[in-house]
Amino acid sequence: MKRWMVAVAAAVLCNFVAAAEPKWPDHPVRLVVGYPAGGPTDVAARALADALKREIGVQVLVDNRPGAGTGIAADLVAHARPDGYTFLFGGFSQILLPYVSPVQFHPVNDFAPVSRVWVFPQVLAARADLPVKDARELVAYARANPGKLNVGVQGQGSVVHYVVEELQDAAKVQFTPIFYGGSPQLITDLLGGRVDLMFDSYGTVEPYVKSGKMRVLGATTPSRSSVIKDVATVREQGVDKFGVSIWSGVFAPKGTPPDIVNRLNAAIVKASADPAYASQIATMRLVVSTSTPAEFASQVKDDYETMGAEIKRIGMDKRWKGQ
Repeated sequence: MKRWMVAVAAAVLCNFVAAAEPKWPDHPVRLVVGYPAGGPTDVAARALADALKREIGVQVLVDNRPGAGTGIAADLVAHARPDGYTFLFGGFSQILLPYVSPVQFHPVNDFAPVSRVWVFPQVLAARADLPVKDARELVAYARANPGKLNVGVQGQGSVVHYVVEELQDAAKVQFTPIFYGGSPQLITDLLGGRVDLMFDSYGTVEPYVKSGKMRVLGATTPSRSSVIKDVATVREQGVDKFGVSIWSGVFAPKGTPPDIVNRLNAAIVKASADPAYASQIATMRLVVSTSTPAEFASQVKDDYETMGAEIKRIGMDKRWKGQ
């Protein structure tokens, strides 16, 4: 009799505990993006949000918070409640910002990495009437005409700004930066002849390249990307020390329950295997590349330390901070 009563009590207790545990998610989840609506990062983030909705059963709402080189979005998520309903769609920019700008978050200590989502090759693109046809000719032209060329940059202190600085250092050239809040206005100005050069994902500039309005001079990756095999890298065109691989991923605020982080990670991995989603991402010239939370955390830490050393080596931190 006593055993029966103990068993009943245990069952009741288990049911009570299960009922007391809140279901996740039970209302829409917010995915904060540090770029304007309509830009390439926003479009890609919305594709991920739609795919995740099918996996977790609630809406994933994209919340665009552009500005400060993605710092506004990162700061918002770093200080959000760690309840599993606010996440950051982030990347390289949030890692390098603390080295060049006063921010109120730490890119390693204030976030719980969920998963890398994809890697993608950026390309160096030029207006169609610029008198160069590839990166090799661009370097020669820039050296012969110091300070003549300008380059559009999506945010001061952003990953694109970092790529520009890296190319200038490796190729021993100098461009005049013109800063923009995002790609749409930059593209408009480049097509209008007010900007000479820009860096962006190949998927973003591809329509303009095909229509003859832009010219791709080279890819920024250390080696050729599988999604743009026909585009030579800047490195193989003679700038030996240049090469930057860029990734994007999802982060939660520090303190988010590990169970929620793991469940969202599983949803991202499953969504990434969906043929419809994979096809959509492929058209953007992105390479699906997921990870475990631990793998992603290790990569973020390593990149933060490596990038910091590189920024200090060539003095970008002092220039960006105006020191």
